[in-house]
Amino acid sequence: MAPRRRQSQQQSGDGQVYGPRSALTSFLREQGITGPNANINYANRRTGQLAQPSPPSPATPPTPSGSTTPTTSVQLTAVDDSTASSSTGASTPVTVTAASTDANAEAGPSSSSTTKKRKSTSSAASKKKAKKDKGGEEEDGFTLAGAPHAAPKKGRYDDRMPGAIAVCAECGKKFTVSKYTASNPRGPGLLCSPCTSESIEDRATFPSLPKKPKLVKKKSQKGVEETMYTPVPALQQACLSIIGSYIDDVEALGDIGHKNLDRVAKIVCKNRALNGENLRLFLEVGHKELKLYDCTNVKDTALASISTFCPHLERLTLNLCGRLDDDVIDAWMKGFKELRHLTLYAPYLVTIKKWIEFLSTCGTDRPEFETFQLRMSSRFNDDCLDALVSHSPNLTHLQLAEIGRFTSSSLSKLHSLKNLVSLDIARLGTPQGQSLEDDAVIALLANVGGNLERLVLDGNEKLTEKTLMEGIRLHCPALRELSLSNLPDVETSGVEALFTPPSPDSDTDAATAPFSAAGLTLLNLHRVSSLSPTALELILTHSGRTLKHLNLHSCDDLTSEILTNKLATSCPELEVVDLSFVRSVDNFVVKALLEGCPRLRVLFVHGNNRVTSDVPRKAGVQLRGLENAVHSEIPSGVMWA
Repeated sequence: MAPRRRQSQQQSGDGQVYGPRSALTSFLREQGITGPNANINYANRRTGQLAQPSPPSPATPPTPSGSTTPTTSVQLTAVDDSTASSSTGASTPVTVTAASTDANAEAGPSSSSTTKKRKSTSSAASKKKAKKDKGGEEEDGFTLAGAPHAAPKKGRYDDRMPGAIAVCAECGKKFTVSKYTASNPRGPGLLCSPCTSESIEDRATFPSLPKKPKLVKKKSQKGVEETMYTPVPALQQACLSIIGSYIDDVEALGDIGHKNLDRVAKIVCKNRALNGENLRLFLEVGHKELKLYDCTNVKDTALASISTFCPHLERLTLNLCGRLDDDVIDAWMKGFKELRHLTLYAPYLVTIKKWIEFLSTCGTDRPEFETFQLRMSSRFNDDCLDALVSHSPNLTHLQLAEIGRFTSSSLSKLHSLKNLVSLDIARLGTPQGQSLEDDAVIALLANVGGNLERLVLDGNEKLTEKTLMEGIRLHCPALRELSLSNLPDVETSGVEALFTPPSPDSDTDAATAPFSAAGLTLLNLHRVSSLSPTALELILTHSGRTLKHLNLHSCDDLTSEILTNKLATSCPELEVVDLSFVRSVDNFVVKALLEGCPRLRVLFVHGNNRVTSDVPRKAGVQLRGLENAVHSEIPSGVMWA
């Protein structure tokens, strides 16, 4: 398309030369519609100014007196050259009568002139001399017939001119208007910045632009459930859950049996709702066993009342009993006459003197302890341990975990406990887990390891594979559960030596005797990161047929071949296995375990990004740790959860 040429001058038929004009101007002139301000001012058009009729043009023939001049309405679309390039295509219909000849009848004296010379010399100046009508708005460039223009609706920010000086409607002070200036919510006017801050509670009434919602990028992978097969709870379990949720409204639990009473206690303690008021629901004279799993909100007076309402208790377990103090121990010494099994978690406030006094009553005022399990007690020291061992020499279950005052020399005080079946000495010493040495543990196992079925050495970071080869392998023939979690100095060579079977051609002596335990049911090797596939194969050869719980968390040297071909085929009794952060675990390993372990019910796969949401599933088996998985409750019976 050829470029549009703009003519600088146009010559009319009368011989006079005019400047450039639009087609509309030429059309109006041909129709006899002329005036000193014939060019349309669109800025004035947008103000909605009323148009005024103009006197008839000289070109119009005179009308006889007494006759009516017929008017012809012509609808036009006003488009000027000056705005054609920026127009959006919308047109403005204009009704013009043939009798309208003057475009600015009321603009002033100069607008009444009809000479062509006056028009040509004042066409440019007429735009600057356009005046406002009675309403204060400018007129159009020519008169329009018909109904007047409707004034546009006034915007909420029309009176708000940034940079202008206004008077605050609240305090009366002058201030400069900005785009952040707020309107007065209680009437007309504007508010200055201090008054706006004082009226912030009325911010809801201030005009504000709607905020654009932030675009949130949706995740490509949706969350998946831990297991697709959640069993429907029994009616009895549903009723117990309701009782536990409304325990403060229950007046009496009645004779619901020890098993159901323990279930209610778990539900109440799970929400940390156990307190001194509802504790009485769990206390009865005939109870022989009581387990309270979270005593954080139970005061010392309520803990002391246990011995008053349950004097025949034989087994007592209190977890998170930080408010247990010397006064509670005094009440227990007077009330409990049959207590033989005691488990306490975090009794910080009991002093050394009171521990010695309480443990010294064993064998005199009440029977000796058969089970004494203490965890996190900062004031229990060697003197307390002497009192325990001397007055309860027939202990079968002993736990002294996370007690900071113990050292390697403290273990020598336990050498006389020949009947120990379970021993837990996890994270002993100050700082915790760094003071027990191999020689002290080996000496202890040489004296008490003959009947040990459960041994926990977790978190004693100075222990090495020497404890396995010279202590566990030689002195623990009846061991069934072994926990070696968080022992970074234990090498895979020690694990291999522990489970290596004897050679049929070699002569074995006491120093090189094989591990004579029949088979482990629980093995915890959490963070024994150097464990090799050969060591796992020896473990499965020795205990694969009996293993029920196996923890291989962070044993990253294991391969998918040993997991698929050996672990999945050698453990028919396996129920819980933790393969978290074992990078070789993928969907095929999980599938092999699901097919090869018929009793499997929990499988941990935390940190294994090769296990996707498309991993195979099996009814009754929970897969814990899938990426983007919906959290669900950890099942019961997991020893290290």
